Amino acid sequence: MDEGTLGIFILAALIIGFSVVCHWKIHHFWIATALATLSATLLFQVIAYIQLGYLDPFFLTAFFVSVFWALVGALIIGYLMRKKTK
Repeated sequence: MDEGTLGIFILAALIIGFSVVCHWKIHHFWIATALATLSATLLFQVIAYIQLGYLDPFFLTAFFVSVFWALVGALIIGYLMRKKTK
């Protein structure tokens, strides 16, 4: 497994983990979605910084791409969790 694939798996695990916990503990859909999105993205960027040892020159691009996918994941997981509890 190369470094890029590992990064995608780590980001996906963070998105799933934070989304499930936030939507389980916080009952307001949009606050849970926003918190899960920001938490997963920020932790992923911190992990990338620690792994590289320096701040990637394209970190802002990576940050916004990560925010997009984290938001999509948090929305899907939040919808599924809300649908299951009703």
